Amino acid sequence: MPRPPRSPEQVAMMRQKILDVAHSLVHEGGPESVTIRRIAGILGVSHMTLYNYFPSRQSILDALREREMARIVERRQEALERARAGQALEVLQENLNCYANMARRQPAFYRLILTPAAHDDPRRQELQRRFQDQVSHLTQVIQIGMEQGQFAPGSDPAQAALVVLAMANGPLAYLAGGLISDEQFAAIWQITLRLITLYLRGVTADERPLESIALP
Repeated sequence: MPRPPRSPEQVAMMRQKILDVAHSLVHEGGPESVTIRRIAGILGVSHMTLYNYFPSRQSILDALREREMARIVERRQEALERARAGQALEVLQENLNCYANMARRQPAFYRLILTPAAHDDPRRQELQRRFQDQVSHLTQVIQIGMEQGQFAPGSDPAQAALVVLAMANGPLAYLAGGLISDEQFAAIWQITLRLITLYLRGVTADERPLESIALP
């Protein structure tokens, strides 16, 4: 007799199991370690069974990216509420530390969901949208901080958000790429957070106002 059709709940549960296994494989060996047959073997099912839930290996990786980014996005509204309650700097630092923890503990996964795409990468548009969402969130946090007097007023908060991300991205990329050790990253990251804080407050490392520094 043919199997009865799966309920939407059963389908959703199996999809999550597949993504959980894919997450573990990415963590252990990078995206290239994710294959239909490996996932099926771990779950104890035929590899053809997985095609009832995902049409391809790439669709599994895409769904995994979306699931993890959705979890990050879920925390953003709460973060904005905390920023409005006077914790804009803490919220911004926690946001950056979230990515730092991912780059440190799960570098392969960090590269999977956050590494910029090449011009011919079909994911390029998706990654650009994700980046713009991140910029928009930081812009809101910085705007709130400016309105509350935690950050220096007068500058464009969207531009400030881009500067913050540019300052943070170097150490994160070096760590996720295996170019620096955890110890080196920890030292660099503390300096980076300090410089970001000084930048947002409108002062330099020697406590002089930024506008007092002459540019060549």
